[in-house]
Amino acid sequence: MFDVTWLFIIPIIVLGWLISRYFSTRNMQQQEKHQRILKDIKYKQVLEKAKQAEREEKIYKASTGHISSQLSLAKECEVTNPIVAIEWYEKAAAQDNEMAQYALARLYRRDPLDQQAMLKANYWQALIDAKQKSPESLFRFGVLLIQGKGGETDPTLGIDYIKQAAIEGFLPALLFLSDWYVVEETDHYLPEQAFYWRIQAAKHNDLDGLMKTAFCYKVGLGVERSVEGVKYWLERAAEHNHPEAQYLVGKMHLGECANNAAIAYIWFSMAYAGGYKKARVARDKAAPFIGIESILNVQNIAKEVYKIIKNQPVIPHSVITLLDDCYGRKGYRPTLADIELLGETQDAMNDNHETSIKEDIAISQTEADAIETDDEEEKPAMGLDDWTTSWGPSSSDVMLQTASKACDDIKK
Repeated sequence: MFDVTWLFIIPIIVLGWLISRYFSTRNMQQQEKHQRILKDIKYKQVLEKAKQAEREEKIYKASTGHISSQLSLAKECEVTNPIVAIEWYEKAAAQDNEMAQYALARLYRRDPLDQQAMLKANYWQALIDAKQKSPESLFRFGVLLIQGKGGETDPTLGIDYIKQAAIEGFLPALLFLSDWYVVEETDHYLPEQAFYWRIQAAKHNDLDGLMKTAFCYKVGLGVERSVEGVKYWLERAAEHNHPEAQYLVGKMHLGECANNAAIAYIWFSMAYAGGYKKARVARDKAAPFIGIESILNVQNIAKEVYKIIKNQPVIPHSVITLLDDCYGRKGYRPTLADIELLGETQDAMNDNHETSIKEDIAISQTEADAIETDDEEEKPAMGLDDWTTSWGPSSSDVMLQTASKACDDIKK
């Protein structure tokens, strides 16, 4: 009976032990799991604190000008908070970081309907392009700095960029500077500089440069007045088949002698052929001073001149040399070496001369003055419409509009 009882008791004891072991093991596992959870929470808290400390340090470093931190923070915010991203990129870009400048150009282009954003995108792209040092990119960025489109206005720095382009012989930059320095009542009214840059444009045989240089000699803008100087530069422009220049230089030759009347007749004929209608009346008035016996010869020379100027571009002095040879003319004709010296730094004008210049320009606010010769009684006066507004001092607004158009042409 004893043996049989143990047969029942032993399994019960074993089962009880197993049950006890199971619950003990489960409790241990639960405790271990709980400990792991607590440990993970604590680790995450420590990691979060470390990340927060790292971020605070990054923000502090970025705020004090650390470029890598600025770029890192900007990159983190690009998707979630692009406005903050732009703020950090702008801080890095202000330190001339090219990566930040590219990012700004990219981010501002995201909304093509936002005009202000597109202006800023163009500004940063122009700055990036200007680093390549091409004359076109230097000029375009310089104009943006002066206009303040997409960035802060900085005329001084803008002019520095434009001068770099001008030194490379970039015509829009040369012409911009030639007008920049003739805006009165500004701190950059420097007639000698205006004349210098107009001469540089004229050296490139540019029509605007030639006409603007003629105007300088007409009013004494940065250079001594010279009737012969006006004639020479107008004839250079007339060789471009420019009807207005042809008409103006024709007017300047009237009233001196038969030979000059013949030259006037020829230039009036060219102007009329180019569509300058009032040149026909002036040509007919010049004919009596030539003489019936010479008029046929003059007309033949006019035909030769017409053939030359119709075949553009004309080699400089082609027509001038022809007229010199035909009429024994020995007027103002600077050599290439003379032209190279023109516009170099000059002594400051005396107060009386400078006052005279200002008065002249004030009278011709729209540059509608006549090109006058030394003897008013012998030479016909020129009307206000004989000198258009397009060749002399420009207002700053017109100048910037012209520059903007040049920039648009460059981008195309």
